Amino acid sequence: MKRSVISLLTPFALLISCNSHETHNSMPKSPALPPPPFEAPTNPETTEIDNFSEKDLLVGGYAPADIDDESAIKAKEMVIDAIYKKFPTRALVDKVEMQVQVVAGLNYKFRIEMSGPQATRDVFSGVVYRNLKDRFELTSLNQIQGK
Repeated sequence: MKRSVISLLTPFALLISCNSHETHNSMPKSPALPPPPFEAPTNPETTEIDNFSEKDLLVGGYAPADIDDESAIKAKEMVIDAIYKKFPTRALVDKVEMQVQVVAGLNYKFRIEMSGPQATRDVFSGVVYRNLKDRFELTSLNQIQGK
């Protein structure tokens, strides 16, 4: 009986010893390589937004955004409506700049210039927050130049 148990266990012992044996290479393991450095585009014809994609967004930082995006249009309209309500004016919107910030949702930051002489032109800044449930809220509106 002892002999049959030993003969049955011998192949298992050999398998275990083979699996536990580690091979050692003479080459040390190399650490993970850092990502390549950022290189600015060399073509002056392309704009900043042309070279930017959603994968380039960084949490906490503002970045260029597509102002023709459906959500951006909705946010822009909220800011413009708030300007006309809080700062009644007959001037029209002349120029709109927008950036986006990734938070627990998105912040759309606008710089809006109204029409009129450059020296007395009204300029506003506004931020609209879009939460993860796709609800929009105007979080700030300030006049940064003008009356």
